[in-house]
Amino acid sequence: MASIPKPALIVIVASLVLFIVSVSALTYIYQRQSELRKTRIIKPIMPARAEKKEYQFNNEKDKLKFEEIMIDYYAVQDMATNIFPIDTTSAGRDKSLSDIKNIGLYYWNRDLEMLDSLQKLDLPQELVAQTDFLRSYCELNRECYLLMYKAIDEHSKAYENELNIYFEKIKQKREFIINQY
Repeated sequence: MASIPKPALIVIVASLVLFIVSVSALTYIYQRQSELRKTRIIKPIMPARAEKKEYQFNNEKDKLKFEEIMIDYYAVQDMATNIFPIDTTSAGRDKSLSDIKNIGLYYWNRDLEMLDSLQKLDLPQELVAQTDFLRSYCELNRECYLLMYKAIDEHSKAYENELNIYFEKIKQKREFIINQY
């Protein structure tokens, strides 16, 4: 029987140890992210209705433009909420701040711009009200993200109660949007 050279044996054992440590670390990270996903996640909203409600537009061009903008609105909203889970540890602080500012806030502002562009269209009154409500939803999320940024930047728990109020208001608006639109 041939014996394995000592250097090769060391490489094999080291590789096994590294593999075991890597799997353990990845398992821990996955479990931690699963726990974080269960708390304080702001989910994007999508219309829940199976049937599509028809509105009477005065202009077919406005109808098509409205539908195009709303598809983009929901896609951008999804990108704005994809910053979660937020890592509030010292190691993840810079990435979290960058994600909030450069992804979350950027996309909420983009959604607000899209909703503003709808004002140029001749929309049915019901859609004007819906657009106003979506605007207030975006503004609420934007304010919440600004406060999250401030809390993480200052590494402070002083804003936790205020953030929880934002999360509850966002949840209520999201549920209203899902049920009404």
